[in-house]
Amino acid sequence: MSSVAIVSVLIGALLGGRYKVMVLVPLIGIILVVTLAAGYASDAGGWSTLLIGLVIAGCVQLGYVLGVLSKYLLDTGPRRRVTVNATARSLS
Repeated sequence: MSSVAIVSVLIGALLGGRYKVMVLVPLIGIILVVTLAAGYASDAGGWSTLLIGLVIAGCVQLGYVLGVLSKYLLDTGPRRRVTVNATARSLS
């Protein structure tokens, strides 16, 4: 279960660095549908399957927030172009 949570956080971080927050809505829907289908296929209990789906969805959201934070904390902004004026060129 912990490996699924780690992968979910990493997927969320990748999405957070690349896409807007609206990508989470369909992704969480897909996660819940797949988790409920897997739980139904494996004959697991309904509440435990739903809890696993919610934990995975929460890990994706946590990863998304971490991805957005890392994107903005590591962003140095646009690079300014250094221009050399005519006076500096004539001196060198």
